Amino acid sequence: MPFRVERSDELNPLALAHEASLESRLGVGIGVSLDFVVITTEKLPQGRPYIAHVLNHNAATDRGRRQRRPAGQTAPAADLREDEEQLHD
Repeated sequence: MPFRVERSDELNPLALAHEASLESRLGVGIGVSLDFVVITTEKLPQGRPYIAHVLNHNAATDRGRRQRRPAGQTAPAADLREDEEQLHD
């Protein structure tokens, strides 16, 4: 499978994955930033990825998310948007 890894100043994994999917020959993009990895396709809207996963999530590193999830549990895209908003506050 062809792939390319790029660094970006963008911190929003939703935006990273969406942009990658638009540039991909296969229409699939992966964005990794902060504590999240996001996988999406070019056909999905930016705010509704195929999967959004919390990395290194545990009670000690939780940054005030409303719901605590066990390690390895998928995060709703809404949590990603909330975390991004906190970055810009």
